[in-house]
Amino acid sequence: MTRIPYTSLTATRAQSNGTEWPMFLLVNPSVSSRTVIITDILSTFNANNIAVEGRVYLNPTITANGTVLSINSLHQINTVPSVCAAFYSPTIANNGTLLYLTSLFNSSSILEERIGLILDSGNTFLVTVKPFATGLNSAVQMSWSETA
Repeated sequence: MTRIPYTSLTATRAQSNGTEWPMFLLVNPSVSSRTVIITDILSTFNANNIAVEGRVYLNPTITANGTVLSINSLHQINTVPSVCAAFYSPTIANNGTLLYLTSLFNSSSILEERIGLILDSGNTFLVTVKPFATGLNSAVQMSWSETA
């Protein structure tokens, strides 16, 4: 079984204090024959000494996908395209099932999580960011591998 690594990065988004923002949507289509394993989620912020929550949800209710993101292969030889679709700033009616919650409460401006969540075909992951500061800008990068 071959695992092919991929990554995708959102644009920077201004966020308000105490509001949970849908930042990144990853879709593994039902016609996919691949299993997706989320390996890393990285969020960057334009400020230090902040408090931020990052959350990952399974199968949100999607009103609009948002802006299509480029997906890049991290494998230099095997450049098989990803079966997934990635979107920035989707419109969500319901976040879905909370799978993962992490917090940043220190002097860093980077929130990095190494996780091993599995996304089977026909399912979707939503990453949200909830800052506890005004005027915060953030971006999210997700890395994953797909079994081929």
